[in-house]
Amino acid sequence: MKLLPRNSLVVFEICVTLLTNHFQMWFELHPLEPNNYLGLCENILQSEHTELCKFFASMHVNPEHYAWPLLSSAFSEVFSEANWLYLWDNILSAPPYYQIFIVVAY
Repeated sequence: MKLLPRNSLVVFEICVTLLTNHFQMWFELHPLEPNNYLGLCENILQSEHTELCKFFASMHVNPEHYAWPLLSSAFSEVFSEANWLYLWDNILSAPPYYQIFIVVAY
């Protein structure tokens, strides 16, 4: 990890925390997208903003188009480095479903 190159124990703990708490369902259908996470994004969007969900459906936009790029890049393509670090500080200290809500909110 580039951010913590000298402390391998912290890097190991962060990786294990991510794999066991935050990405535990990502690998069920590997190498395909984690449809369970994408389905959660769609369900939250449906319950919170029905009109936007209907618009996406009419334009044939599904969670693979709007949620998977954010999740697969770990939000690094849409946030500056400083904001990305703030975001991941919150993701690591929040419940595992927090990142799903960030995707839908973004």
